[in-house]
Amino acid sequence: MKHERVIAVWNTFGARNNFGSMLIFLAELEATTNNFKIVDVACIGLNNNPSLFLSVMRFFSRVNNILFFSDQSEFAKYSSHLETEHWLNIVDNFKLSSCNESTLFLQNIYKANKDSRRLNIPEYLRPEVDLWLNKYCDGYKPVVVHLKNNPNDLQSNANFESWSNFFLHVLNKKYKVKFILIGNDEIDKRVSNLSNVIVTKENGGNTELDIALVLSAFLFLGMSSGPCNAAIFSDVPYIIWKHPEHHAEEMNRELKDNNSFSFSSENQLFFREYDELQSLIENFEAMYLNIT
Repeated sequence: MKHERVIAVWNTFGARNNFGSMLIFLAELEATTNNFKIVDVACIGLNNNPSLFLSVMRFFSRVNNILFFSDQSEFAKYSSHLETEHWLNIVDNFKLSSCNESTLFLQNIYKANKDSRRLNIPEYLRPEVDLWLNKYCDGYKPVVVHLKNNPNDLQSNANFESWSNFFLHVLNKKYKVKFILIGNDEIDKRVSNLSNVIVTKENGGNTELDIALVLSAFLFLGMSSGPCNAAIFSDVPYIIWKHPEHHAEEMNRELKDNNSFSFSSENQLFFREYDELQSLIENFEAMYLNIT
């Protein structure tokens, strides 16, 4: 029997308010709200970039309303008279949830329920995605890539020499794939000038299209960053590289000694190693053979 209504709360005063956390929050919604007839999302205190929050939340197909509140007291006043359930960041344990950029709550959910919902493209976006892929890929398999290039976080950025040589290797080997680079990161010309590379921000890209392309990819590749969470919580095959010294303690908490999350399929790999050319080539070629 379904409950009537739940309000899931994204509280920016308590959460790590970034793209990756929002995608984990979206996955938490998908995994936990199936037993409710009405699902509302309340956002508390979002002063920066509300359009990003809205872009991510639109991927939750069953959301009825998105509500905005200036602070916790305004939300408490609103919700106090309602006969409904509401969750602060879905779970009570801050450290295990999206507000701490943790997947542990979700990993426990997936362990208990193997049929938990995964992220998918909303129907309203499918025509736009299909048109874009037909225009820019023209029959080639779409491999979506995010190469992190953050000047304020140099430790976890992509090695563009490795990636440019990798893309060139794939081009020379005549793999029938197109690499679609998503995000707003600055892309090295050694990469963007290659004929098998398409950069979405130069070709009509936006946040919603980028997420939708990840969810429609033949394969996702890239660095551990916010956008990779779209792949992690989908059924899309992926290979993600995380610099081993970056967030080492947190990644040990999330993965222990594994190269995948507890809910991942055999074609979803998360490596805590540097994105060196040999690793890119060997893992791509093995995955390509496995999923083709």
